[in-house]
Amino acid sequence: MTPEHHRPAARWLEARYARLCSWSAPGLFGGFLAWFGLWTLGAVIFVDLVISRRDRTGMSDSAAALMPAVGVLFSFLTGFVIANQWTRSRTAENTVSAESNAGLRLALSSESLGAQGARLRGQLAAYVETVIDDEWPSMSDPATSVHHGHKATDSELRRLETLTRTAANDADTTPTTAADLLASVAAVATTRRDRLNLAGHGLPAPVFGLAFLSGVVLCLNASAFASGVDPWASIPIFGMVVLIALDLALILAISAPFTGYIRVRPDALRHLADELRAGEYGALTEHHR
Repeated sequence: MTPEHHRPAARWLEARYARLCSWSAPGLFGGFLAWFGLWTLGAVIFVDLVISRRDRTGMSDSAAALMPAVGVLFSFLTGFVIANQWTRSRTAENTVSAESNAGLRLALSSESLGAQGARLRGQLAAYVETVIDDEWPSMSDPATSVHHGHKATDSELRRLETLTRTAANDADTTPTTAADLLASVAAVATTRRDRLNLAGHGLPAPVFGLAFLSGVVLCLNASAFASGVDPWASIPIFGMVVLIALDLALILAISAPFTGYIRVRPDALRHLADELRAGEYGALTEHHR
């Protein structure tokens, strides 16, 4: 069977995984808690019904010896994934802030351009608003996510780049101002590209699958251990199931910076758009011009 035959199934799995990542954190925790709790309870009941008491004792001893290794493996794997995804989330926030700061620098650089600068700032405001109104919703929806950019935002950015280059090449524009304008609009474009790149690369499904599988193995090992001990001594296993559900729910909640439950918001860009429309940004206000 060729790879093309696997693509519909792969796309279907990726779509289901993306939907799962967009669930609320309480919903994820409740779902994982119910699944692992029922899985563990069912395994314990199955062992009690099928395996003799003497064999259960030996199996429990073997499971007890394996418990530290399996527990450390699960903890290391989930801890690494959580730390990595949290870093990606903070990187996404910093990228959005950098995009807003690049727009602010462009606005400040255009102060000496008179009417031409006013048109440039108006176009900058239009670009930022289409990022918020058009591009951001498409990035935040796992079903329609557009990680290569929204067409309306592409058009506004091209107009902004054209106006900026025209202003920078004007004979009345000083070399310093021209350099600032070009550097600022380039920073706007590159930080947007960084944001789109981050939006298009969440936690790979196989990585989460490995963490999920390690949780299943840990629950199976705990079920084998509980089969040979006093019922009251197996109560702490429930706490372990709760921790597994919490870890996996947290992984999915932060797995996608723009579509997950814990996601980056366009507050910095919205603040910049409000400042541009009000004529107040940085240390400058309208009456200073």
